[in-house]
Amino acid sequence: MAKLKAKAERYTHADPELPGHYVRVQPSGAKSFVVVTRDPRGKQHWRTVGAPPMKIDAARDAGRKIIRSIREAPPDSFEGVAKEWFKRHVLKRKLRSAGEIERFMKQHLTPPGRGAT
Repeated sequence: MAKLKAKAERYTHADPELPGHYVRVQPSGAKSFVVVTRDPRGKQHWRTVGAPPMKIDAARDAGRKIIRSIREAPPDSFEGVAKEWFKRHVLKRKLRSAGEIERFMKQHLTPPGRGAT
C-alpha cells in the first residue's frame, strides 16, 4: 500500500486477492479500503470498510461480510416498490394525472383492498 501515491484526482486500486475490494487514494494522499458490489436488483453499492492503520487482512474480512450482506439482501416486494415509485415520481412531481395513476395501480397492480399511497 505504500507504493500507492497521490495523484491529481482520486483513484482506486484493485485488491488482487478479493474481487470487489479496493484501496481508494485521495489527492491528499489519504487512503481507505472500499468494496463495490451489486445488490439482487443490480444496483451498485460502494461502501467504505476502513482506513489505515487497519491491516489489509482485517479489511478483507470486513469487506467479505459487507459484500455478502449487500448481495443477500432480500428483494423488495412489488407492492413496496410500487408505493415508493408513486411517492418519488408522482406525488413529488405533483403530476396532474396522480389520481388516474393511483386508480390504475389500485385496479391492476396492488392486491385488492390496498392502495398505492
